[in-house]
Amino acid sequence: MEGFTTTVQLPDDLNRAITKAINDAFATAKRQAVKGSEYPMYMNMKQATNYLGVSYTTLKKWIKMYPDFPVKTIDGSYHINREKLDEFMTNK
Repeated sequence: MEGFTTTVQLPDDLNRAITKAINDAFATAKRQAVKGSEYPMYMNMKQATNYLGVSYTTLKKWIKMYPDFPVKTIDGSYHINREKLDEFMTNK
């Protein structure tokens, strides 16, 4: 049997909602791609606060509050993996 094609007519409001959701998802992905390229893979605290748009105090609070926060401490210096941070923020 050859390929099968069908057309479904959706109500206008549902069609607009789906279109908006897709456009929003693409816009978010684009912002994250551009934003991600401006920051190194492993960020220090200052870079991470700028990346997240939060204060140093808030970032320290999150590190203490969430045991699974993606931070490594090496000789007292914090290192935060950008990709793991994005994943963490998406799942919280």
